[in-house]
Parts: sequence; C-alpha cells; structure tokens
Amino acid sequence: MKKLFSMIALAVLAAGLTFATGSTEESATRDAAAAEDFERDAMGMPLSAEPITLDMVRLSWPGIRGPASETWTWKRFAELSNITVNFEEWPISGFAETLQVRLAAEQLPDARSIR
Repeated sequence: MKKLFSMIALAVLAAGLTFATGSTEESATRDAAAAEDFERDAMGMPLSAEPITLDMVRLSWPGIRGPASETWTWKRFAELSNITVNFEEWPISGFAETLQVRLAAEQLPDARSIR
C-alpha cells in the first residue's frame, strides 16, 4: 500500500511539473521578456515611467578624467532608470566665481557632484 501511494504521488508530481513547465509560444515570449527585464526589475528599475532629465554640475579635471556624459556608468544608468543626467563641467580654477554668478542669476542646476 505504501509503495502504491508513493507511485501515485510520483506520477501526480511528474504530471504537475510537466504541465507547469510546458513550453508554449506565449510562455517562451514571456520568459524572454522576463529575462531581458530581470536586471532592471531586480534593482527596482526603471525609477520612473516618464523620462526625467536632470542637470548636474561636476568639477572638470582636464587631462585627468573625461566628461561625465561620456562615461559608461552614466550611460548605463540612463538606460536602466529612464533618467537622463545632463552634465555641466565647471573648471576648478573658477568654481567659486561661477557658482556665485549662477546663484545670483538663479540658474543653478538640479544637483552637484561632490567628487
């Protein structure tokens, strides 16, 4: 009796797994879409359904690093998050003066990079 019960349970389990993992065109398409979005979903991306554009200031270091808009990290961030960051590179030599002029004109960016 115990052996019969085990065989029936195994048959039901095998049938259930076959049914649950059956491959149809619809499930294959759904699986492909899920695989593409896995990275975005795992990180809670995109952050916004609507595209967002932010302006950010960063100190420029000519000869040491290139413009932030050309780095792969910000390009990838824009792809994943639906947020585009427009960078303004301010020279370090005149940063204080540029900040004072922009503050007086009420034309400050949305954010400033701290590095």
